[in-house]
Amino acid sequence: MAEKSTDRANAVVVYRELDDGTDRIEVSCVGHGQKKIFDPRKVSAACTARATKQGFKTRIINAAAISRDETGKAATPGDKYDRIVAVIDHLESGTDDWEMRVAAAQTEGGLVLLGMVRASLAADTEAAATLVEALMAKRGVEKAEALKAFAGTVEVAEAVAAIRAERAAEAAKKATMSAGDLLDELVGK
Repeated sequence: MAEKSTDRANAVVVYRELDDGTDRIEVSCVGHGQKKIFDPRKVSAACTARATKQGFKTRIINAAAISRDETGKAATPGDKYDRIVAVIDHLESGTDDWEMRVAAAQTEGGLVLLGMVRASLAADTEAAATLVEALMAKRGVEKAEALKAFAGTVEVAEAVAAIRAERAAEAAKKATMSAGDLLDELVGK
């Protein structure tokens, strides 16, 4: 496979996945000259289980690592949660693909996919994304247009409205300060 690198502070770690069917990884630091090969076949079952959990945890948490949606608005906790749900649904679907084919819950489209699931049009967000792709192909339209078509159905529109209402109620429960108190803080009262 291609060489991949990761920048960390003043060092650059370079790793290369060996293409020999062993899952071994060659690791080095730029400017050091030595290389070390990591062989996961030599790792204990307990460490392998821990690494598996850590990998899933990292994959799920990284799904929420967005600061803005595609429109440039700040990503809400609900946006981040939608991405987490989409990744979990994807991983639990039994797929062999680590990466999702469709960026299921990155934007408003994710809310439509969740609405499709809630409206019982699909079992999970990946299946909903497959329906969106099928409509794109059938109508010869872009993803946004296909999502809009599903969002315009009574069932999905009602489901999306319910999801938004739940999110708003959840956000209201977490509020800790009144707007008046915040304004007083700004003007120094």
